[in-house]
Amino acid sequence: MLDTYRDYNWKAWGRLLRIPNLATIPGDILLGSACVYAWADFHPGRFVLLCLVSACLYCAGLVLNDIVDYHEDLCERPERPLPSGDISVEQAQACCGLLFGFGISLAAWIGPDFTPLKVTLLLTVMILLYNGPARRFPALGFLAMGSCRGLNIALGASCCLAATGNLIIAAIAETLFVAAICVIAKDETGGLPERHWCMMPFNIVAAACLFLFLSSFGAGHGLPNPSLIAASLLCLLLFYRCTSLNRNLPVREIPAQVGALVRNIGLVAVVFTIIINPDFLPVALGILLLFPFAARLSKSFKSS
Repeated sequence: MLDTYRDYNWKAWGRLLRIPNLATIPGDILLGSACVYAWADFHPGRFVLLCLVSACLYCAGLVLNDIVDYHEDLCERPERPLPSGDISVEQAQACCGLLFGFGISLAAWIGPDFTPLKVTLLLTVMILLYNGPARRFPALGFLAMGSCRGLNIALGASCCLAATGNLIIAAIAETLFVAAICVIAKDETGGLPERHWCMMPFNIVAAACLFLFLSSFGAGHGLPNPSLIAASLLCLLLFYRCTSLNRNLPVREIPAQVGALVRNIGLVAVVFTIIINPDFLPVALGILLLFPFAARLSKSFKSS
C-alpha cells in the first residue's frame, strides 16, 4: 500500500517540479512576443503552445537538477522528494526524458523555418550545460541558468524570425537578473553573500527599465502612464525584497526569500512587456492573476 501511495504521491511531484515557479513562464513568452509583434499579429494559440514547450523544458531542468544533486541532498536536504524516497531516481529520470522529448517534439511542430525548434534545442543545451560541466565553474553555471531565461524570451519571439533592440535588452536583463539570484541562492542553507550581491537583482531591473524607457523615447513614443506605474511598483518591490536579504536573516528563512525572488522573475517579464508594448497590457494583467495563486502554492511547495 505504501509503495502504491508513493507511486502516486502528487504532492511530492509538485515539490519536485516546484509548481509555483510555473507561473513565471507565460510572462517570458509574452515578453518575447511583445518585442516583435504588433497586437494585431498576436496569436493566442501559438502563445499557449510556446508556453507548453517552455514549461516542459523548465520542469525537465528542475527534475534533472534534483537528480544531479541527489547525493548532496541526502546530506543537506533529506526532505526533498528523491532523497526522502517519495519519488525514485528511476521515476525522475523517466519523467525528465519524457518532458524533454515532448517539449522538443512540440517545438518542431510550431512556427516557420523550425526556428522555435532551434531555440528549444539551444535552450536544452543550456539546461544540460547548467546541470553538467558548468557545475564545476559556479560563474559559468550562474550564466548558463540565466541564459535559459533569456532564451525563454527568445522562444516567445521565435515565430517572427526577427530580433529587435528591446528583445536583446530584455533577454540580457533577465539573464543577469537570474544569474544574480543564483549567486544569492548558492549557499542558501549556509548564509547570504555580500550585500552588493543581494542588491544586484534590484540594480539590474532598475537599469533595464531605464534602458527600455530610453529606447521608447528614441523610437518617438511617449511615456505611457501604465508603464511608469508598473516599473515604479516593480522597483519598489524588488528593493524591498533585496534589502530584506541581510546577514541578520535567519538561515531557515533564506529559501523562502529566494523563492520570492524567483517568482518575481515573472513580474519582471510582465512589466518589461508593458513598457515595450503597452498594447499587450490586457494579457499582461491576465498573467499577473497567476501570482497570488503561485504565492499561496509556495506555502506547500517551495520555489527554491
